[in-house]
Amino acid sequence: TLPDVTAIAAGRLVLRPEEVDLAAFAAKLARNATLLAARKQIRFRLEAADLPARRTFDPNRIAQVVDNLVGNALKFS
Repeated sequence: TLPDVTAIAAGRLVLRPEEVDLAAFAAKLARNATLLAARKQIRFRLEAADLPARRTFDPNRIAQVVDNLVGNALKFS
């Protein structure tokens, strides 16, 4: 979003990294994407190899990026 771009450009974007279970995180994002896809009668599924148990990142920012990418893909499909 524009406020995020402005914050990044100004060096004011605040990241809040935390340890995240990747499998649970990916499953949550996939559930959200599945709901969006179903509205357009598109089948969405998550296929993932064994993911490392935990990683540290800002889950809100990563979710925002993934949601935007998937949302745009679905919007223009």
